[in-house]
Amino acid sequence: MKKNNLLKVFSAAVIVSTLSVTELSNVQIPAKVATAAENTPSSAVYDIPVKLMNYYTPNKLSMGNAAMVKATVQKIGNQFKYTVILKDITFLGMSDGIRKFWVEGKKIPLKSITYPDPNVKNPVQVEFMSPALKDSFDVEVFVNAMEQIMPGAGRQKAKLTFDTSKVPSSINDLTSEETKTEEIPYKTTKVENPNLEKGTEKVKTPGKKGVKTVVYTVVTKADGTQTKTVKSESITQQPVDEVIEVGTKVVQQNNQIQQTVVKSGYVVPIKLLNYYENNKLSMGHAAMVDAFVYQENGVYNYVITMKDITFLGQTDGVSAFWVNGKKVDLYEVKIPGLLHPKQAVFTSTKKLDKVEVEVFVNTMEKIMPGGGRKKAILTFDWSKAKLDERTVPTSSTPKVDGGIGGPSDNGGRVDNSILPRTGLETSSSLLAGAITLMGAVLLGRRKQK
Repeated sequence: MKKNNLLKVFSAAVIVSTLSVTELSNVQIPAKVATAAENTPSSAVYDIPVKLMNYYTPNKLSMGNAAMVKATVQKIGNQFKYTVILKDITFLGMSDGIRKFWVEGKKIPLKSITYPDPNVKNPVQVEFMSPALKDSFDVEVFVNAMEQIMPGAGRQKAKLTFDTSKVPSSINDLTSEETKTEEIPYKTTKVENPNLEKGTEKVKTPGKKGVKTVVYTVVTKADGTQTKTVKSESITQQPVDEVIEVGTKVVQQNNQIQQTVVKSGYVVPIKLLNYYENNKLSMGHAAMVDAFVYQENGVYNYVITMKDITFLGQTDGVSAFWVNGKKVDLYEVKIPGLLHPKQAVFTSTKKLDKVEVEVFVNTMEKIMPGGGRKKAILTFDWSKAKLDERTVPTSSTPKVDGGIGGPSDNGGRVDNSILPRTGLETSSSLLAGAITLMGAVLLGRRKQK
């Protein structure tokens, strides 16, 4: 009887020592061990040699090492999944195996599996996650036979080690996702419009950029380098294509083709002032519409729009135009709502507030020979200027034949130095003289009658 008891104690001591595994000291890994991640990117599964080492004696195998069958590691997302397969072993005529398992203090369930090798008895599987690829873990195991032989001895510390040398270094790459909002450029298309004059363009539909959400997969290697690949993208706002109408209509006028271009500039209110009396409007001011001013290559281009006016039963307008003593081109144009509109075009290197001009009116010349050409002051109110686009005449646009000599200045540039008086003289004095003369003529006729 004494021999049997002694044999049990001795057997328990042997079993405890053989199933013990080594301690992994100073391992900096979180105590929490996650379960296997789902629905995350995963790598290949790598077989890694596994050993169960004595907890107290370095480099010494435990007899429990015989329970180790195989181990694998796989990266899932940014976690590492370890799988260890265990089997029962036979010792002292008894067959038993590990029935409980802890990793870093966390109990891991054992799962019965089917294994292809018939020599592997009662195979079970242990799965646990680690935030890093490690070659050793502190574990604890529980064996029922040990607990029966010596109560309290069933749970023992151990060291579970792996040989990860054959696992490729790329498995340590960190994978993350990055979401960005990006613009989608719009396209520009041009369509012909037969109702728009040739040489002109008009924006029919303004373009608008779209918006898309792009999800990138970012892989960060151990040396800090990153690579990005598009995982998915979705359009949150479709772009709106810009549509530009291009005119194809050919306008015939005076057996010539009227050529015009569209420019961006400012519409500036103007006044026609008496040349000799400051701030007094001329009667010819009624013929002034506005000025359109645009810049090109540092030069200001002035387009003065005028219309015919009716006075004393006569309808007439400006048929010749001078700026700073230089005759400039006067063009026939078509502007809805204006009576016989014309445009005088000239350029200057200066932004003018006022300029000295002269105008010629045929009716005044007929009434009073020599009185058709008069000086005036043309002023520009820049405080009320508005940004706009307009069609302006070119050298091919029909010009007004005013019936008066004097060649046009090429280009109509008026770069004279600032004059003591600059501006456009209205035809007010001329009109006033004409009114007086016509009144005298009418009065004389009445007396004769």
